[in-house]
Amino acid sequence: MLPSLPIHAPERPPHSLIQSSFLLERDFPAPAATVFAAWAEPARKARWFSIESLHRHLDFRVGGHEFLYGRSSCGRRFTYEAVYREIVPDLRIVFSYDIRIEGRHGSSSLASLEIAPHGKACAIRYCEQGIFLDGLDSPRGRFNGATLRLARLAGMFDEKSLKH
Repeated sequence: MLPSLPIHAPERPPHSLIQSSFLLERDFPAPAATVFAAWAEPARKARWFSIESLHRHLDFRVGGHEFLYGRSSCGRRFTYEAVYREIVPDLRIVFSYDIRIEGRHGSSSLASLEIAPHGKACAIRYCEQGIFLDGLDSPRGRFNGATLRLARLAGMFDEKSLKH
């Protein structure tokens, strides 16, 4: 049996820095416009993006900001602050964001979402490049979090959900 990897980085010396990137590809049984709206519309995004947010704001436009304040699954306070760099409706979103954990800068990332329409369905490619600071956040934790969020997003597009 293989050991499980920790969600958060082990203790690291002060001022450590780790660079990492990953790519996730998924198919969704929903049109590209519907998947895009799940990222662009505040009420829809709140359904899948975060579990325990105490405050959120989404200004979805180029140069617009997104802000989320809440608690992580392990109870730590966090803030998520994003800036939208490019938006091509139904096709592409590029954004950068910072994560603060217990008030300390934990990571900075550049992320992109590409949506490829296929009739009444679509495929996505989510790519992220991150810098993780001082052991507060980790590449493995970010990968696991993105994978979980995309699974929750996919859950919005089952047959029952699409009929409503």
